[in-house]
Amino acid sequence: MGDSFIVFKDAVLNAGLRKGDVVSETRISELKEYSDKQYIKFKIFEILGRRDHSTNEIKKKLLKMRFVNHALIDVVIEEFQEKNYINDAEFAKRYIEYLSEFKKAGVNKIKQQLYGKGISRSISDEILKEEEFKEKQSENCLQVAEKKYKILKEREQDSFKIKQKLYTFLIGRGFNYEDSEQACRKLIQSED
Repeated sequence: MGDSFIVFKDAVLNAGLRKGDVVSETRISELKEYSDKQYIKFKIFEILGRRDHSTNEIKKKLLKMRFVNHALIDVVIEEFQEKNYINDAEFAKRYIEYLSEFKKAGVNKIKQQLYGKGISRSISDEILKEEEFKEKQSENCLQVAEKKYKILKEREQDSFKIKQKLYTFLIGRGFNYEDSEQACRKLIQSED
């Protein structure tokens, strides 16, 4: 007896197989490949059912699984991309919106997060250069700066040190130089 493997029921039905049929090695490998593809599709739907993921994240998760035919992963992912089930540009837009709106992250922090998710630089740069995003970044920077400024004001009296600490904090949160400098200047000048 040869090796055993799991075959999806629809693969057997589509092949017209019945109990007692003799199946060639070629036919067995076709059935196995079909079943492996179905299993990968099932796993991708399972992954996407929890939350959105980038192509790279899905691929990494699938490569960690023991019973996945690694050679078929790219083929199935490409199918999902053609059907728009996996779309890195849409994922990036939603993820940027989340980071910007709820985490109040700066553009540099967002770029770093997108890079970690495997989003290409061209996709992230295209979304991040939109005027609406730039305006939101300026607003977020000022909001974060105001909150931190209140805390620093209680601890420190020297306005130069406050500005320096505030600026360092904003840069650390990923905001760009211009927005950070503008927010610091606006808050310090409003106190004087």
